[in-house]
Amino acid sequence: MLDERSNSYDRTTTLPRLLPHWPGDLADPGPDIVRRLERALRAERRKGRAGQAAYDLERHIALVHALAAERGQTRSARRPTP
Repeated sequence: MLDERSNSYDRTTTLPRLLPHWPGDLADPGPDIVRRLERALRAERRKGRAGQAAYDLERHIALVHALAAERGQTRSARRPTP
């Protein structure tokens, strides 16, 4: 199940559902998006550990997948082309 989600990541539909944003904020992949996803994931984990009713397992999983995909895109962008 997890592998299927990572292959179907679409930043144009996923990121707006996971992060509050202004138009154009999510256009460029980069360290800012990664930091925002890391912050959102930490907040979701805190909710889960505290047993809050607002904790959402599906959101937690979506944040993990989005963070992994964005980190991969950021690393790919930094690699020099041969």
